[in-house]
Amino acid sequence: GFSTPQGTAGVAGYTTATSASGVIADVKNNMDSATGWAANGACTSGITTDTTIFRENGASVRCANTNESTGNTLYYNLGVAENWSTYTTVGFWIYSSNSIANNNLQFSYDNNTNLASPIASVNIGSVAANTWTYKTLTLTGTRTSVASYGFRINNNNGVDNRNVYIDDILLGPGSPTFSGNNIGVRFLTLASSQTAV
Repeated sequence: GFSTPQGTAGVAGYTTATSASGVIADVKNNMDSATGWAANGACTSGITTDTTIFRENGASVRCANTNESTGNTLYYNLGVAENWSTYTTVGFWIYSSNSIANNNLQFSYDNNTNLASPIASVNIGSVAANTWTYKTLTLTGTRTSVASYGFRINNNNGVDNRNVYIDDILLGPGSPTFSGNNIGVRFLTLASSQTAV
């Protein structure tokens, strides 16, 4: 009588996951490849996949900066615009070869390609040197047709001469994933004392 678990409501095997305080996530980009990432002024020394410095899976994406300017971006075009209106939070790992001061780097998303005129640019806060830091940010603005997302420099020399690594971009709240009889649940936030059902 066991039905293969799946996510369609009203069908046998329907499975959900909830948490009182944690946020279940959808993986937006596992950052195991630099393919699809591009820059407008940022990453003047290149955008590469890095298999030496990473936090999740087997790689991160490295943005190598030299002399950058306010408004320069590192972005990913989605190909087909997505409705992010049910997502309220983004989470990701970030690492920098030198510290980044508060308000010098932002997470941005846009209803246009190439992160040309962001819907919102959310301050990611400070980042210590040579330390993986996990960031969770609240999404704002109308997000019914997101065409690109990425990172925006908000200070003329905010990331000059820094290698910045990004890993495992998650959006939440999300849903479980299903592969045969396996159910996968990623968490954007979940404290050690919290539970999921």
